[in-house]
Amino acid sequence: MYSAKLEFGGIALSSEGVLRGLVVGVVIAIVALWGDKAVTNLLRRSRTLQPNFVLALSRIFSVAVWIGATAVIFSISGINLTALAAFSGALGIGLGLGLQRLAASYISGLIVLFEQSVRVGDNIATNNIVGRVTRMTVRYTMIRTRDGVEAIVPNDSLTSNVIVNQSWSDRNLRLVCGILVKGDADLAVARKLFVDAMAAQDRVLQQPPPHMYITGVNDKGIQLDGHFWISDPENGQHNVISDIYDATLTAFRKNGIGLVAQ
Repeated sequence: MYSAKLEFGGIALSSEGVLRGLVVGVVIAIVALWGDKAVTNLLRRSRTLQPNFVLALSRIFSVAVWIGATAVIFSISGINLTALAAFSGALGIGLGLGLQRLAASYISGLIVLFEQSVRVGDNIATNNIVGRVTRMTVRYTMIRTRDGVEAIVPNDSLTSNVIVNQSWSDRNLRLVCGILVKGDADLAVARKLFVDAMAAQDRVLQQPPPHMYITGVNDKGIQLDGHFWISDPENGQHNVISDIYDATLTAFRKNGIGLVAQ
């Protein structure tokens, strides 16, 4: 049995080569696994590389290590790599036709990671999905929406669709809240109360300072829109707007500023 041989499709196998490949293959697999983890940990400890680069480089190194390890194991086992390459090429064409979308996701993932157009922690909007990026892999990006739902988005959609990244240059985000007051209201007092209510919130940035604008005048009343900035949109947006409305309505009632019923 030790000298038994088998040949099919131009690939010759012997029991001796298979046994040698199994024994040496275990050692090579252990070394490859250790090397993969060691390089990944080394990249993660780097202070100069961005997390996206670390993930992309670790995945590329991992694929290269296991391809090399597989080639060495086949070579030690006595398998003709030339014949195997022809077989793998035909198989690869068949798989490529059936897995085009999956391959596109992996390639797009590497592009997104190297370009850093999307990073973990960014607040983005794509394909009617709005939320914070909580995890990125080579194949998909996970987005946690404001409803607390985790949306898994294939990376090819991030390269083929428009992405609104609210955290690209900085994490500051401008929000708007509006109130419709009566036409005979004292606008100077209403403006001051509205701006003070925005500035009193801990999450509202003082630079740039909050502003109030008159954005509409009609027979119903006067539309006042308050503009303000926050630096932590991942902590929620509607909650800070709600707090501003609460403080503004309380101040309006105390100072006799009437609102228009809609």
